[in-house]
Amino acid sequence: MTKIRDKYKLGRRMSYKNSTELEDMIRKYFAACQHDRVVPNIAGLCNYLGICKKTFYNYLNNEDLPDYHDVIDRTRLAMEDIYVQALFSKYSSGAQFVLKNQCNWNAEENIKNTNIEMSYEDYLKDLKKNEY
Repeated sequence: MTKIRDKYKLGRRMSYKNSTELEDMIRKYFAACQHDRVVPNIAGLCNYLGICKKTFYNYLNNEDLPDYHDVIDRTRLAMEDIYVQALFSKYSSGAQFVLKNQCNWNAEENIKNTNIEMSYEDYLKDLKKNEY
């Protein structure tokens, strides 16, 4: 029984035969979004492609399919760029939300060293001593 499993890959057939077919469909999705004046997003892309989000992320994370990974990664970067450009508009709260939650952006600066032993005046004096 294990010989049969080693011989055949189990699971569903892939929705797209190769990465170029997937890339063509993604380009069509972006063109349709531009025509309909809709902001592209992962859920809309998955719906257009006829796949679920889990399949989308499987294409991204599967090490056996590096060409699919590149296509999906570039797609995510293109969507991220659209959200970054939306930050410069008047209504940017939705773009901020997506960038923080889906693109792992962080608006806060983390300061790790909070133990300061020198006063500000001593720091300025030390700076003057070290000037040439």
